[in-house]
Amino acid sequence: MLRALIVLALSSTLLVCGDAGAQERPRYGGELTFLVPSEPPSYDGHREGTFGTVHPLAPLYNTLLRIDPTDRTGTRPVADLAESWTISPDGMTYTFKLRQGVRFHDGSTMTSRDVKASYDKIIFPPANVISARKGAYQVVEAVEAVDAHVLPWPKRPRSRRVGRRSAAPFAAASRCPIRSPGAR
Repeated sequence: MLRALIVLALSSTLLVCGDAGAQERPRYGGELTFLVPSEPPSYDGHREGTFGTVHPLAPLYNTLLRIDPTDRTGTRPVADLAESWTISPDGMTYTFKLRQGVRFHDGSTMTSRDVKASYDKIIFPPANVISARKGAYQVVEAVEAVDAHVLPWPKRPRSRRVGRRSAAPFAAASRCPIRSPGAR
């Protein structure tokens, strides 16, 4: 008897509520507010790897490549800041051709020099500069800026693929200095 009353009560609740939150058509746009329960140690995405940095800052950065959001396996890279890329016949050099007309927040135009400076800071950081992502790029031998929009990456022999590494967050930043929180 008690079980029947519980089932009746739940059924009544579902009938009254129905699909209270559902919309007939999806609504696009708007604003998503989410909580990150920690303060980032700094806003330097190249240096930090904490939850408090990655989640709020990653959406603000573009990458050379990104993982195709329609690929359910999460393994297919697609162009982002690079409009195209090629791999040499021997598999030892990845060359990225950058999109033209990309601008930073300050209005300056992105060039291969900016991307080179970003990856040099990640892969070959200067003394006393921390790079949380350096280990992910051990296969890269050098980053070169051939012209304003071409960027070859020679890699070390017998190393893993470079392609997915170029889809990592915080890949390209302006050559302007990145400041810590509270710095002016």
